[in-house]
Formats: sequence, C-alpha cells, structure tokens
Amino acid sequence: MCCQYRIADGAFDYSGIYGSTDWQRSCPLTVHRYFVNIKNDNSYFSRFLDFTMTKVLVADDSSTMRKIILRSLQAVGVKDVAEAADGQEAIAIFAPGKFDLVLTDWNMPGMNGLELLKAIRAQDKAIPVIMVTTEAEKSRILEAIQAGVTDYLVKPFQPDALREKLEKHGC
Repeated sequence: MCCQYRIADGAFDYSGIYGSTDWQRSCPLTVHRYFVNIKNDNSYFSRFLDFTMTKVLVADDSSTMRKIILRSLQAVGVKDVAEAADGQEAIAIFAPGKFDLVLTDWNMPGMNGLELLKAIRAQDKAIPVIMVTTEAEKSRILEAIQAGVTDYLVKPFQPDALREKLEKHGC
C-alpha cells in the first residue's frame, strides 16, 4: 500500500513516507471534512480522522435511547450533540448548515422520523440523515429511501457500527 500517512495536529504529516513525497503525484488525496480518501491503484482506502468537530442532531422520543446514542457518539469522538424528543422539536432546532448529521428514530409521536426526514430534505438535500430504528419492513425502508434517507442503523447497535456510518458518509 503506497499511501501510508500520519495525522499531526490536524494536518497531514508526509515526512517519513517512503522517504519522499513522490507518492503524492501517483496517489491523489481528497479530504472531506474529517474524512480522507486516498486513491491508489484504482481503489480507495478510507481512514477515520476526527469527529470532535462534528455537529449531530439526535431525534428520539425515548430519553433512554437518546442517552445510548449520545454515549455512542461520545465514544467515537463526537462532542457537539443537540437532542430532540420528537420530530417537531428536531425540525424547530434544525437549520441548513447548522449540523453535519441527523440521527432520527422512525417511530415518534407527533412528527415521526419519516416526516422529519421529508421536512429536513425540503430545507437541505445534502445533509446525511440516518434512521436509527427497528423498522425492517421492505415497503417502509423503500419509502424512506425514496424520501432521501442516507442510511440505516438498526437497534440495538454498537459504537463501532455508528463509527462506520460516520466514516461512510464523511460526517
């Protein structure tokens, strides 16, 4: 693998990589917020960088589940989290550019996760929205995909599964 690298003080430290920086010309590097893709031999290698600056909105009617999600986010390095007890509270907090990611439950009173997703997509088509749910019915999943859901995280989940989703979507 030609693209070994280290992260030093939030910047790329190229020293000591094959003794020179010649590999930079053959290994294009793209940075997406806190995520790095390094192209090498027509394949991409992705590496976790840092989620400490990531801002996340969590919407779930269960305070226990919000605490679990919050702890999982903290375990992967996310420090800036806003919580909402339902979709209506979440959409009142949400503003384009304010968050890097939205994690929402599907089943909530008032405005459910699908309605929240549609309301967010009306304001911001690009923000990753991940449904954290037990919903597994294909027709409902298809409905969420059509509404613009970015991904799913099935309850119960481990912090590593959450980290994988964050890395996958470059949050």
